[in-house]
Amino acid sequence: MKRVLIMGCLFITLYFIFKPWPEPTMLEIVESYEERWGVPLPEPQRFEKVWATKYPARGDGEWYSVMLYEQELPEANEANFTEITAQNEKVILGKVNRFIANTIDTHLSDKETQIAIREAFDEHPVEFSVGDYYFHQAENGGNDYIIGVYSQAYKKVYLMEWHQ
Repeated sequence: MKRVLIMGCLFITLYFIFKPWPEPTMLEIVESYEERWGVPLPEPQRFEKVWATKYPARGDGEWYSVMLYEQELPEANEANFTEITAQNEKVILGKVNRFIANTIDTHLSDKETQIAIREAFDEHPVEFSVGDYYFHQAENGGNDYIIGVYSQAYKKVYLMEWHQ
């Protein structure tokens, strides 16, 4: 009887150790962006984690995600979003390209990870045009930042987060 009790306790303990954590809901995801960055986003129909730092230490790392919507975001021009114009289009493209390059550069000793990052952005490019919207928030002297680009044509919000 004692063995059965010990084995039962062992299995219960192992279950709780290896039990997968539930994925956050879409509402929890957008609430976390609003709480962390002050960016109000509506609940998406889908959220895709395109690429993320494996085993980030102390929350440091880089993340690239895409929120997909069925309808255009009507309040994009009322939120903390800035309209993309012919004058600032190159600036936004520069921010996106700098994020990609810096993310690759943080993994100089790991060629496989560099290839995975390039493939993630090749398969899910950040697509936008004049008339779309973006936001950029930074903290800690620019060591932590987020870039968001909203494509009206594709009904997507591309999110690039950097935490160092």
